[in-house]
Amino acid sequence: MYKVAVIASVAVVGWALPHAYGPGVAPLAYAAAAPVVAKIAEPVYPPQPYSFGYETVDEYGTKSARHEESDGHNNKKGSYSFTDAHGISRRVDYVADAAGFRATVNTNEPGTAPSAPAAVLFNAPAPLKKVAVAAAAPIAAYAHAPAYGHHY
Repeated sequence: MYKVAVIASVAVVGWALPHAYGPGVAPLAYAAAAPVVAKIAEPVYPPQPYSFGYETVDEYGTKSARHEESDGHNNKKGSYSFTDAHGISRRVDYVADAAGFRATVNTNEPGTAPSAPAAVLFNAPAPLKKVAVAAAAPIAAYAHAPAYGHHY
């Protein structure tokens, strides 16, 4: 009878223990070696003069072009343009130097008006008359129902 009581006691204690793995023992950790950073002075080269340009026409008749040149003082001037098959065109002539970036836009695009935002000069016809549009009704915002996690 004594043996049965001991075995039953061991079984009850085993049954009472938690049925999940506990936190494991952390492995031995070693400090990582500090990275070696070598400071290398990179050479500074003066600006190199350049000049380039291209002109293209695609299968739909859209023409685009770009030309730019720079001097040895990092001053740049150039232009880019496009004309689509419907005759709408835009040409931008620009200068970028110590005084900043300055551009002149010549266009016949609808909806553009002569103005000067950000030191850009627009040469365009006056815009079409604006038509008032009714505001859309507000859309109600919905939130997801709260989610509940597992409880241990």
